[in-house]
Amino acid sequence: MKLREITRQIISSLEEKSGYTVQVIEEPTLPTLATIRIARGNIPAHILSYRPGAKNESPDFTICWQCSLALRMYESTFQRFGTCKCKARCDLEDAVLSLAVLSEPTIQLFAPKV
Repeated sequence: MKLREITRQIISSLEEKSGYTVQVIEEPTLPTLATIRIARGNIPAHILSYRPGAKNESPDFTICWQCSLALRMYESTFQRFGTCKCKARCDLEDAVLSLAVLSEPTIQLFAPKV
């Protein structure tokens, strides 16, 4: 798979910010355009899977999109949401986000059709 330079830079940015490597895997049977499993515990790398398109389609957009979603997890609350109006709200947002990260490791671009 040949990725554009900007895509490789975004992948590198995620690797630098998170401290984990990113493995990009082509999965023809994937029911969505792309998913990313965030590295944690027994998953030693971010696993980014994408469904290949037609011969003239590039997976760069979906790969960059998934990396950008993962990058947001490594930003501070201020960068993600702007200024918190009170400390209690900031604490609540951080608690909810930490629970979301622990309970839902897969971020999908589009939900599979049911």
